[in-house]
Amino acid sequence: MRLLSLLLILVLSACQESQASEVTYPADPEGQIKRWDALLALKPTNYNLAVVDMFEGAIPYRSRAATAALEDVRFLYRKPDDKAYRLEMDMVSGWASGEVGFEKSLFLHTSFELPGRQHYHLRPERPVRIDGQLIRASLWIHSSGSRHGFSLVFRSVRGREVRVPVTYLNYHGWKRHDVALPVELYHRSQRADNRYAHYFTGFLIESHPLAEASDFAIMLDNFLVLSDIKEFAYPGYEQADVWE
Repeated sequence: MRLLSLLLILVLSACQESQASEVTYPADPEGQIKRWDALLALKPTNYNLAVVDMFEGAIPYRSRAATAALEDVRFLYRKPDDKAYRLEMDMVSGWASGEVGFEKSLFLHTSFELPGRQHYHLRPERPVRIDGQLIRASLWIHSSGSRHGFSLVFRSVRGREVRVPVTYLNYHGWKRHDVALPVELYHRSQRADNRYAHYFTGFLIESHPLAEASDFAIMLDNFLVLSDIKEFAYPGYEQADVWE
C-alpha cells in the first residue's frame, strides 16, 4: 500500500512539473501587459508598478561619449499608436501613483564613426531611485534598423553597475520590449535604512562591428519597472518568486 502511495505521489509530481514547464511568459505585447496588470490586481500589496520615466520632459538627460556634432536629444509629441500601447496606458493610469502623461517621447539622433569600437551613454541628470526587488522592465523603442545593441544600466543596492541587454535595434517602427531583470537587482542591502534602493543610471547603445559608419535615430517611451515589495508589507519575508 505504501509503495502504491509513493508511486501515485511520483506520478502526480511528474504531471505538475510537466504542466509547469508548459507555462511560458507571454511573447506578445498585449499578453505581457495583461500579465503585469493581473499580477498587480491579484497582489496589490506584494508588487508595485514603478513609472521610471514617461519621457514627458520631467527628467533631463545628458550624453556621454557623444560621437558627432550632429547629436540631437529632445522630447517630441510622438508616441506609439496601437492596441498594446493603449492597453498599457490604461494599466499605468490605473496603478501609477500620481498623474502621468502620454503625449511625448524622447528622440535621440547621433552617429558612430567607428562601428564596433564606440558606444553611447544617455544618462538622466540624476539617477532615478526605484524601491523594491526589481523583477521586470519594459520600454517602447522606435528604431530604423541600425543593428546596434541597446541596454539599460542600473546601480544596484550594493553599489554595483548592472547592465541589462534589451535588444538589437535592427527593426523598423515601434516595439515594446519586456525583459527579466537579473538577480543583482533583487538582492537587498545589509543596511536597514537602505535595504531596497536600486537606481536607474542610463541607457547604453553599443555599436555593432558589422554596421556601416553612419548616423541613426531612435525614440523611447513608457519606461516601467515591476518590483516586488512584499518585505515592505511583511517584514522578514525573503523568498523570491519564480518567473518563467
